[in-house]
Amino acid sequence: MFVASGSYPVREGNLVRPLVDGIPAFGRICAAVDAAEHRVWVTVCFLWDSFRLPDGRTFHELLGSAVDRGVDVRVLAWLPGDSTENVLEPAAARVPTRWDRAHPGMAQHQKSWLVDDAGFVGGMNLNPHTVVSPDHRGQDQYHDVYVEITGPATYDIAHNFVQRWNGATEHEPGDLQLPDAVPSPAGTIPVQIQRTLPPERSIFDQYVRAFADARRSIYLENQFLEDPEIVGCLEAALARGVEVVAVLPGEPPRTRHGPDFLDRRGALGDHPNFHLAGLAGVGADGQRKHVYVHSKVMLVDDAWATIGSANFHAGGMYGSAEMNASFHDPETVRALRHQLFAEHLGESMKNDVNALRLFGQRAQENRRRWDTGDHDWQGLAFALDPRTYGR
Repeated sequence: MFVASGSYPVREGNLVRPLVDGIPAFGRICAAVDAAEHRVWVTVCFLWDSFRLPDGRTFHELLGSAVDRGVDVRVLAWLPGDSTENVLEPAAARVPTRWDRAHPGMAQHQKSWLVDDAGFVGGMNLNPHTVVSPDHRGQDQYHDVYVEITGPATYDIAHNFVQRWNGATEHEPGDLQLPDAVPSPAGTIPVQIQRTLPPERSIFDQYVRAFADARRSIYLENQFLEDPEIVGCLEAALARGVEVVAVLPGEPPRTRHGPDFLDRRGALGDHPNFHLAGLAGVGADGQRKHVYVHSKVMLVDDAWATIGSANFHAGGMYGSAEMNASFHDPETVRALRHQLFAEHLGESMKNDVNALRLFGQRAQENRRRWDTGDHDWQGLAFALDPRTYGR
């Protein structure tokens, strides 16, 4: 199910650990940085001045502690012309920092950490709304996912960082050498690092291949569903009888498309095997509050998964700098589905097709409860109408 169109091959022998939601993910990253002995290399897209890690430290304080121990710490940040540079500027005197512009309308959107021999790939911004627990009790909460990788695939995360670091649009002298040795195996899982880094678009190619290869089930979470070719891939999978659940923000981002695209996307709802849902947690007042879905995850047939930064829109598929990590391991993928469904539904099921059908049923029931003013649900998921979504 992997592809040959990108910069990086499939690498066997990895250990893979999905990290769901901000407190668990950033907690694990902090532990890795605090134990780092050699390097901490970070790609940053957005950093909020109010961002605090789960233990209360700032991003600057976390990296500064590693600098004080003599660790090679570097930050590669997108320079979009807003406040990102100003927020990072105080740390730049201590931490080598390079800023990288993107083509108009696009972003340097990768969010990766390379900490000694461990790589972290995902979509989490350094955003206070992301640092939340999986129960999503509160207000202004984000749902997001990272994956930790140890083993040969971290070579490619390092190669990407060095390539982008040396090619950053605004920097001082001091280029890095490309890595010269692939790390030893740390597990048994095959992993492939894919990118959107024009002209490379291996993330898009990987998604197309995964949709085409699906035979039983597709579970996806994404911030957007705005790419016509991806919608076409979903249409084909649904026509083959594949059970599909798509989890998107319940309050949809603004679309750039007209009614023809919205009609086509809405027609996905004509298939009884398509289930569209959002997430809502319980606020301090006992009322349901939208949880913003920012994750970029897809699981296929309970055997293959991808986790990363790429959204289903033109930037994520073709124009911005993105990174996804894809892996094939039924045990890990099934465990991730169970973890996500326990969060979103309050339960899971052994069979993936039956679990996705349960997801659709539970989301419909929660939607009916919400519409009648009843906020006592099981789980977080509620149904969305594909025909009216985003209009």
